[in-house]
Parts: sequence; C-alpha cells; structure tokens
Amino acid sequence: RMVLEKIVHLEALEDIARLPKHAERVIAAAAYYVGIGLSVVPLQIGGKELPPKKYKVGFPEATKSEKTVLRWFSEGGKFHGWNIGIVGGKSDGVFIVDVDVEDYKGRKGFVTLAELEDEHGKLEAPYAKTPRGGRHYFFKWDYGCGSRNNGLGPAIDVKGGKMEAHTGFVAAFPSVVDGKTYEWQCGGAIPDLPEWVVNKVFKTESAILSHGGKGGRGNEEMEAEDTETRYDLGSLYKMVAYINPDN
Repeated sequence: RMVLEKIVHLEALEDIARLPKHAERVIAAAAYYVGIGLSVVPLQIGGKELPPKKYKVGFPEATKSEKTVLRWFSEGGKFHGWNIGIVGGKSDGVFIVDVDVEDYKGRKGFVTLAELEDEHGKLEAPYAKTPRGGRHYFFKWDYGCGSRNNGLGPAIDVKGGKMEAHTGFVAAFPSVVDGKTYEWQCGGAIPDLPEWVVNKVFKTESAILSHGGKGGRGNEEMEAEDTETRYDLGSLYKMVAYINPDN
C-alpha cells in the first residue's frame, strides 16, 4: 500500500481559511487532510467531542477517504457544519503532542515544554495553535506510542494509538470552539518522533501498566486509553526492552 508523504502546506490552508463559510472551510480542510494521508473524524458543532453514540461514528470510523469526508461534511451530509478532528495512531498515522496553556491543576504546559527543550533540544514539527493558546505538534506515529494525559509531563498530553487502532485525537483547523478557531502556524513535512519523546512515552506507559492508572473519557482531553489500557504484544515487547535491568 502506498503511504503518502505528510506535508502541511500553509499556503493551501490559508486559501481554505479565506472561504466565507465555516461549513465550506471544513469540507475543504477535510479533503486536504485526507489528501496528505491524515485520518479525520467529525466533532460536535462548537465543541471538541466525538459525535454522540447514536451516530455510530468514533475512532473505528476515522477515515482517509475523500469520498467519505465529502459524504459527511457536504451540504445534506449528517455532519455538515460540524467541527473536525485529526486522529492519532495506526501504522501510517500521526502522533500529536498537545501542549496546554494551563491544566485544571494550574500547571503550565509551556513551562514543561521549555524544561523538556532545555534538556533535549527544540521540538520541531508542524504545529497548530488552539483557541486557548495551546499548541498541537504533529509527528509520525511510532510503534507502541499510545495516548495519555500528561504523557510528556504536566499539561502536555499525547495522542497516539496502536498498530491497528486510533486511541486519541485533537480538534483541528478550521474547527471553532468558544468562538475561536484552531490555526496552523508552522508547516512542513511531518517528521519522525524524536527518540527522547518515544522513550518518555514508553516510560509513562510502563509506569501506568505497573500501577494500574485509570481516568475518564468524553472529548479530546480524555482518551480511550484513560479508561481501559490494553497492549498488543509488540507494545509490551518494546516496553520490556526499554526497562534497564541495572536500575
């Protein structure tokens, strides 16, 4: 199967942003995203939640099909005028680093990010600004990198998945939440995950696997893996390989 090279072109997205209606921008952006190999889902109008269960559209229905997104979002489609999300995970998908301005405990994501970059170097990847001023960095998904709140530290969540399953997502341009729009600010080719990010995600996942953490689910702030963590054999193998027997 051919894998598309994922390159975020700011010029194309700026053209989409100039379309007069939100619904038109969503249709165009959805077609653009699937055209560069990103999987998308509809999100509720004015929000960042997956559709209610009655619509039967969730992670398993995330799509890279232009035909599907046109059916969803075009006039007369059941998701016309809704928001849109980009999902993480799967073998040719993306992994998203979600930096919050401040979490519910008052911890500041950009302070955490500065500390991580001081230690490991600048995080370089295409990114989008969220309505609250946070940031979504987009990388190629790496084997075993799942979704977890505070996966890289306080107020920095990670959105990934498994080899054959999406488990995380973020709302994406041109979605509107609280009257403000998600905006792409840095384009370019979506790069491989830095090794230190992969290692840190495995460390977090291994700790949770050992201590049995649980959370909630409902919108992009809470992921499928926060309620139930199941690991495929390959993920467990890499976690075990990560452990240093001398520690």
